[in-house]
Order: sequence, then structure tokens, then C-alpha cells
Amino acid sequence: MDALFSRGHGARPGLVIGIDELRGLAVCRDGAAIGYRETQTDGEGRRTVRRPMAVFRREADGLIVWRHLHETPVAA
Repeated sequence: MDALFSRGHGARPGLVIGIDELRGLAVCRDGAAIGYRETQTDGEGRRTVRRPMAVFRREADGLIVWRHLHETPVAA
């Protein structure tokens, strides 16, 4: 996941990302699947909305690791 975000850093000047409607889809002792709504607005005012689902896992040392990300675009 680090590589995904490090390549995109600064690629869209003025980009604002908002996250809301956060909910636990599946939660267990060793991790969770989380759903949310993400709204991106670029510097020219263009807006996109998507419904991501992220999977996190707690490692043996207690570190929480982001394991998977799936994003579904929402039609305007």
C-alpha cells in the first residue's frame, strides 16, 4: 500500500479527499474489514465518489497492517 500512495503524492494539485459513512463490515480479534464513502474534489472542482472497502490485520507484534483495498466508483 505504501508504494501505491507514494507514487501518487502531489500528482493532482488541489486535490481534497473526504471520508464519511465509516462502518465496520466484519470485525474480529485479528483484524477488520471497513467500508466508507470517499469523495475526491480536484483543484478544478471536478468531483468523484467511490465506496472503498479496506481490510486490516493485527500482526503478532500488535502492529495493524493495511492488507487490501477495493474501490467501487459511484455514478454521478
